[in-house]
Amino acid sequence: MKKNEWFNEYGCLAKPIPHEAVDACSHSGSCDADVKYWVKELKFEVPDFEAARKFVKSTGAFDDRDMMDEDDMNEFVFWEFCNRIREEEYEHENRLDDEDEDDDFEAWIFCSLDC
Repeated sequence: MKKNEWFNEYGCLAKPIPHEAVDACSHSGSCDADVKYWVKELKFEVPDFEAARKFVKSTGAFDDRDMMDEDDMNEFVFWEFCNRIREEEYEHENRLDDEDEDDDFEAWIFCSLDC
């Protein structure tokens, strides 16, 4: 797998997605316009179309994955990662027992195309 600005050679995110983007792309209701905006704004690209296709298949959320073009793939992966980050952050916050615990949790490190 080739690496790019967003992914390392193993298919893992190499840097965090900004919290503003995570918030905008993981709310209830349609996020399509927000996802399109942030993918374009951040120049988010999956490094390997076939690895991304396997990742999408593993989510079970997209029936027409074989019809996805690169833009669709980038947007779906970005949206899925934003939702995973939001969920990991929520779970982390709920596990904290007191305010003195480590608050520098970085949920983006859990995002990978390796399914």
